[in-house]
Amino acid sequence: MWAASEQAIFVSSMANVLFWNGTAWTLLNTGLNGDVTGVWGTTASRVFASASYTPYNGTSTGYVMAWDGQGWTQQSIPTSAGLNAIYAAPTGEVFAVGDKGTILEGP
Repeated sequence: MWAASEQAIFVSSMANVLFWNGTAWTLLNTGLNGDVTGVWGTTASRVFASASYTPYNGTSTGYVMAWDGQGWTQQSIPTSAGLNAIYAAPTGEVFAVGDKGTILEGP
């Protein structure tokens, strides 16, 4: 869970993110086939989510998703590791951590 304010709260919920606007919850569909494992942002229109998908063969794929206030963009991570958490620093950097010691940094 991460909150920009009392009227902008983001909560990971299985394959999606729920958004609280101070009055009601809205589902922000990520389009992901997997689980959202963390959410963090710097403003209500700059929110990032970490995610993992593990099919029956057991090889996880990690994803980083970005919310711009209108919709999600999704990027798969070129490692065979799921992601477990994400942090967006006020200075702009985004960090994600996951399986097998995976640590990622991006703008």
